[in-house]
Amino acid sequence: MNALLSFGYSLLIRDATAAAARVGLDPMLGFLHVVHPGRPALALDLVEPFRAAWVDTAVLRLIATRGIDRDDFVFSSAGVALTDRGRRALIGAYERRADELTTHPRFGYRMSYRRLLELEARVLGKWLVGEIDQFTPIWTR
Repeated sequence: MNALLSFGYSLLIRDATAAAARVGLDPMLGFLHVVHPGRPALALDLVEPFRAAWVDTAVLRLIATRGIDRDDFVFSSAGVALTDRGRRALIGAYERRADELTTHPRFGYRMSYRRLLELEARVLGKWLVGEIDQFTPIWTR
């Protein structure tokens, strides 16, 4: 389970880093996570509300539908890792979830999780430059 979640969170952090950069934010400067060289602190901040709704759900669905099995993992004294086939299966589940529509909790219209992540970065950017008075991170289900 940890191998699946860790890889899924890495995919989400990659997407959050790209979303932050697309809207003109520096993904390395965050609020909740300590800034360390090479670590995208803002991207880590942005992904927090999306972990359960996006990655955890994708992983649980992948397991529940038997889209992944024991042969998709490599076991060694160093730990457990995904095989190429296992990574492809998880990427597919992650991308399917990214494209699913959900209702935006603040604005009330439907959009994909991927679009929701970018919109969250845009709203944060508007707050940072003073275009809006308040920024409250969204809650996803």
